[in-house]
Order: sequence, then C-alpha cells, then structure tokens
Amino acid sequence: MSAELITGNRIPIEMRRITDGLREGEEKYILATPSKILSVDLVRTPAREVITGETYIANRQEKRGWRRRPIEPVHGSTTRLYSEARDIMQSAADEHRIPVLHSFVTTFPSMRAWALALQGGAGIFNWDTVIDNGPGNAFNAFSTIRPKK
Repeated sequence: MSAELITGNRIPIEMRRITDGLREGEEKYILATPSKILSVDLVRTPAREVITGETYIANRQEKRGWRRRPIEPVHGSTTRLYSEARDIMQSAADEHRIPVLHSFVTTFPSMRAWALALQGGAGIFNWDTVIDNGPGNAFNAFSTIRPKK
C-alpha cells in the first residue's frame, strides 16, 4: 500500500493505493479528506474489454470514549473526492486503452441531489444514463469514461 498527499488550491486529499489481497485485474484506491472517505474499485474484464468502476463514500467519524460521531463536514469534500476518482478512472482507461464503466448508486436524498447537479456529479461524470426512482428510492447513474489516447 502506498500513500500520497494531493494538495493544491483545493481541499487536500490523502490517497492510498491498495495492493494487498487483490486479484489480477483489480485496482483499489482509498481517498480521504478531513471529513469524508471514498473507495474507488476498478475491475478489468478482458473478455468484455471494459473496466468496471465503482465508488463508495462515507463520512469519517471520530471516537470519543465509546461513542462515534461524524466529523464536521468540509464544504466541497464530496465534489473534490469524486473529481479525483474521475481522474483515477481516466488514467485507468488511458493506460489499458479500454473504457471504464462507472456506476453510481445511492438512496440518500443529498447524494441524489449532488449527483444531478452540474457543479457536482453531473458536471464531473456527464452521466450517460440516469435512473431516478424518486426521493428515498434507489438512484442510479452511469458514465462511460473513454481512453483519451
């Protein structure tokens, strides 16, 4: 496992590439801001000539005694993490010269709204397909990230 700190004029991100316990064709990254953590899982499927990209986000928590509570959110963390995840997926598509099929699924109203916003998920991923079953139900969005090279 290797770690890297990504900074700049935006929210800093700690990125770790997980290498232990993965099968051939799998890549895993853990991205973290001070208040959120995002897992990026990539699985290369040579028979289909695609890479499946899935992401999972959660609020970070701090432990106080025996209780856990979410860390105060940092505005823009979700967008920052998913922008970096999109860059990772683009790099994978370019390196392997095959598209990454990213699927985004949530039942949380705030994440649904973020995914539909141009300054959020829609702006980052330019969704190919959106299946919106309404607030409180499963929201699915899919994006194809094609190699640039």
